[in-house]
Order: sequence, then structure tokens, then C-alpha cells
Amino acid sequence: MYEIVMGLMMVSGIIIILLIIIGIWKLRERNTNYSVKSKIYKNQRSINIGCEGEKKISRILEKYSHLNTCYIIENYRAFYKDKSIQIDHLLITPSEIICIETKNYKGKIYGSKDNLNWTIVYNPNDKEKMYNPIRQNANHIKFLYNFLPYNTPIKNIVVFTGTADIEELKQIEEVYTIEEFFKYIYNLNDIIKYDYQMVYEILMTYKLNISDEEHIQNIQKYKE
Repeated sequence: MYEIVMGLMMVSGIIIILLIIIGIWKLRERNTNYSVKSKIYKNQRSINIGCEGEKKISRILEKYSHLNTCYIIENYRAFYKDKSIQIDHLLITPSEIICIETKNYKGKIYGSKDNLNWTIVYNPNDKEKMYNPIRQNANHIKFLYNFLPYNTPIKNIVVFTGTADIEELKQIEEVYTIEEFFKYIYNLNDIIKYDYQMVYEILMTYKLNISDEEHIQNIQKYKE
């Protein structure tokens, strides 16, 4: 009888241990699924927020084009030697090309022109890093010179379209609020400094319609 009881206790113990292991496994699986879904949600939210900022700039550029001689290329993707870039906006005027990177953020942003990354502070307990958009846009411009004449005047401009506090970035000449950007382009002169029509045609020659997945793969090549 004693042996039977002990046997039953051992079996019960094994069953309890198995149930605990299964419970832990399922909890980890649920947490993993939540983490993946959370990342997907955050990425999609970032894309949506970015699109909102780009639409604001698009409306400004559209109005500008009705009153001034220029070409506008939105969401420009170029392909050259197995590598590609994506530029939010290109404003091609007789005096210069403006390569525009838009950022639609909240919080307070810290950084310098030479930093690899900038810091976004939403509150004391919530911070994140962002790749320096000036460097990002400089890489875009460098890429364009693969097929544009070397003397083509291209200006690097990063426009913050959201409610972010960018007071710490005011000393950086490439950084603009949406109001400052508006004033800048409306003060451009129409003196022809390069063959802007030819440059536009070259840009369109290299313009390529590729998927987001292909573009991401090419970004990795560009970083190599």
C-alpha cells in the first residue's frame, strides 16, 4: 500500500512539473507574440506619422510650384550600381536643388551636426535614439552626385513638421521648422545657376519604382 501511495505521489509530482513547464512555455510564447506585434505596431505608427509630416511639406511645395518655376519630385527613389535611396522631397529650382528630409516628432530633441545619433526625450523615463537626419540626407546627396554634374548646387534641409521642441538644434543651419522652411523657399531667387532642366531629366532617368522590401535591402548594401 505504501509503495502504491508513493508511486501515485511521484506521478502527481511529475504531472505538476510538466504543467508548470507547459505554463512557462506558453507565457513566453505569448510575450514573444506580444513583442512582435508591438514592434509591428510601432513601425506602422512611425510610417503613418512620417507620412503626415511629408503631406504637410507636399502642400507647401504644391502651392510654391503654382507661383514659381520649379520641378518637384516626391518620394524619390533612385537606383545606381545595385544600391538605392529614398528622398522625401526634391525641389528643383533654377538656383539650387533642395533635398528635403522631413521629421514629424514630439518631445524634445538633442543632438549636434556631427553626432551619429540624436536623442528624443518624451519624458524623463522615455527616450529613444534616432539616426542623425543631417547625415542621412548628406548620404542622399552624395548618392545623387553619382550621376549628377559635380557642380550641381544641392542644399541639405531637414524640416521638423511636428510639435517637437528643437530649441537645442537651432544652431544647426540645416535644421528648419515648417515655418522657417516656408520662408526660405519663398525667398529664393530665380537666377539660373545651373542647367536645372537637364538635371531634372537626369534625376527622372534614374528614378525607379521599387518595393519597400527591395529598398530596405539596398539600404543595407549602401551601408556596407
